[in-house]
Amino acid sequence: MRKICYLFFLVTTTSFCQFEEIGQVAEDLLLLADRYITPSAEGADYQVSGGWYTSAKKKNLWELDFSVQGNLLFIPSKFTTFSFNENELQNLSIEGGMSQAEIPTALGNDDTVVLQGSILGSAFEFDTPEGLGRSTMPHANLQASLGIWAGTTVAIRYSPKITIDKTKLQHLGVGIQHNISQWILDEDSSFEIAAAGSYTLYDIDSEFKPLDFTLGTLDTIDVDGNTILFSVFGSKKVSNFDFSAGLGVTSTKINYTLGGDNESVIELLNDLTESLSKTKTNFRGELSAVYELNDFSVSTMLLLGKFTHATLGVNYKINLQKEH
Repeated sequence: MRKICYLFFLVTTTSFCQFEEIGQVAEDLLLLADRYITPSAEGADYQVSGGWYTSAKKKNLWELDFSVQGNLLFIPSKFTTFSFNENELQNLSIEGGMSQAEIPTALGNDDTVVLQGSILGSAFEFDTPEGLGRSTMPHANLQASLGIWAGTTVAIRYSPKITIDKTKLQHLGVGIQHNISQWILDEDSSFEIAAAGSYTLYDIDSEFKPLDFTLGTLDTIDVDGNTILFSVFGSKKVSNFDFSAGLGVTSTKINYTLGGDNESVIELLNDLTESLSKTKTNFRGELSAVYELNDFSVSTMLLLGKFTHATLGVNYKINLQKEH
């Protein structure tokens, strides 16, 4: 009986220690994953919320615009790395006895830091994920907008999954714009005021060299985000040009999903990722210019905030009322 009790105690204690160590490794990995991918998720907020409008001027009833937009996100150096102290980790440590390190984010370069840990005496080590190694991130989308009643415009936007190195981004959004100046300014005024809003769903898939931590590996982080935008802006017509300036705010909810080769461990990690779900609020300035030539126009928009983001679009206008 004493032997049975001892064996039961040993197995229970071993299982508890193993579970505790697995939990510690899991929390360390989540901390690193969160800091690795968050700058990329915030940058995507700018990519999917720029270029929704071209002018505060109201469209004619049933005036339809088709747009092809290319955009470029400029990546500040402060978002290319994150620093952490070994005291923040429970199981993992930095190879070489270092107490802190700078690690590339998903927007950073291809430098790596070796981390090490152990589960029940079984040691393991892995290189931290590499970044994109770029100073800019390009993207593109299609957009259609339609003038409806009372100086209101509705829009829809779609971007197929575009791959940059091992990162994929796609999004789908709807927007609305309303002309305010029609209620407060003279009809022949060359200055227009409007408000716009949009709701966009986006998805980022990031692949990296597998991180092997004995019980399994991690090789992907997927981000599901949704962004709500609200902007107030004014525009002025000068010959064939229309210049706009405004202020915008976005509220973005971000959720993470990890992927790898051990289903039970990955499931455990993804249960814990719920604690990483967060809502980010960002303010930015918006500058826009449009050159109109008959039914065609070329539009640009610059967003200034945490990131700098530029959009260039080619637009074609059709008046459905005249067509019929």
